[in-house]
Amino acid sequence: MQTDPAHSDPTPNASGATSAKPNPLRYAGWGVALMLVAVAWAGAFALRATPVHLDGWQPGLDAGMQAAEEQGRPMLLMFTAEWCGPCQQLKKDVIQTPLAEQAIADGFVPVMIDLTDQSSSNPNMPAAQRYGVRGIPMLILTDPQGKSIPGTIAYPNNVYPRTPEGFVDWLNSADAAASR
Repeated sequence: MQTDPAHSDPTPNASGATSAKPNPLRYAGWGVALMLVAVAWAGAFALRATPVHLDGWQPGLDAGMQAAEEQGRPMLLMFTAEWCGPCQQLKKDVIQTPLAEQAIADGFVPVMIDLTDQSSSNPNMPAAQRYGVRGIPMLILTDPQGKSIPGTIAYPNNVYPRTPEGFVDWLNSADAAASR
């Protein structure tokens, strides 16, 4: 029997034949790989974004629908979570800019739908299911009764860039869709 000296040591067994005994160094690479994965995982949690608070947003779909009905305005629904880095980045770099804030104030009732708690006890989970939210951040334009505005797509997307100007163009798509 021929053995690979780098991976095993020939050891005679009870019948006199040699069998391969695992070489512990053979698995050293796996330990290093697992350690690198653990460090990267821990680093991802250490680098996650600080939650960004948006003033003036309605807390949940029910409050948003009530305000939208009273004001006769469409809603801007934002599905987000405190632990979601891309959500916090979108809020900071796009939503909190003067251009975006003005566009929202001019035409929409902004509604924050917080999915930080992913359990079934979160009162916002039915809204996420209703609108088919599969990832966050996700923004959806609806009429005051909560029906998605036909002809609009969720944001962010591949049509409108993640810039204040792209966001405002996306908001304006609701006006364009309504006039069709």
